[in-house]
Amino acid sequence: MADDLAAGVKNEFGESSPVSTRTRLVRLSQDYALDTRAARSLEREFPGMDTTVLITEMPRRTRGRPLLTEEDEDRRESAEV
Repeated sequence: MADDLAAGVKNEFGESSPVSTRTRLVRLSQDYALDTRAARSLEREFPGMDTTVLITEMPRRTRGRPLLTEEDEDRRESAEV
């Protein structure tokens, strides 16, 4: 997956970028929102990191429709299902 993501970044932006992967438990809050503490721990582990992408295997829905991506632009986080 990391190789595919790195190739996609190079294809999209025309430059290479390092991609690191980690497996973490991502909990849900009582209202089924992703708890982004796992992403914040990665920020401490990789302080120069530009973006964090959380990839989950749990199907999520909003208003009865599949939720494919959830972004927090202030924190530069994205969750993919």
